[in-house]
Amino acid sequence: MSFAYCGTRALIMGGTCQMALDLARALIDRKIMPIQTYRSPRGREAIEAALRDRSGQYAVCPLDLARPETLGRLDEHLNRGLDYMVDFAQEDLEGFVASVDPAAMRAYLETNIAGRTAVMQRVARTMLAGLFGRMVH
Repeated sequence: MSFAYCGTRALIMGGTCQMALDLARALIDRKIMPIQTYRSPRGREAIEAALRDRSGQYAVCPLDLARPETLGRLDEHLNRGLDYMVDFAQEDLEGFVASVDPAAMRAYLETNIAGRTAVMQRVARTMLAGLFGRMVH
């Protein structure tokens, strides 16, 4: 199957996983600038090591869905426009629902539902302003 790409910038949430890094390389080959998100300095180092041969052809952005104050870091990238968002940022909550600690459940929902929704709102506004956009989850 062949896809036609008509944008130039893509936000990749969870940009440190192998699928995200492989996608970044494929996007760069198609002249699309990937913006890889990461949560920790170790994550940034992993991105830079994996994409060392593509220096200057990608961007990085610190983003931690559990820390709403990091959402503002997206703004510098969103202000330049955004055509795609691909979401690889996933956490696991292991255990039977009835036995999961209520505080752990609240934290999981706050991060993975509320945090993700806050990002999607910002991204959607940017895409609406540009009259184009695609989100893949």
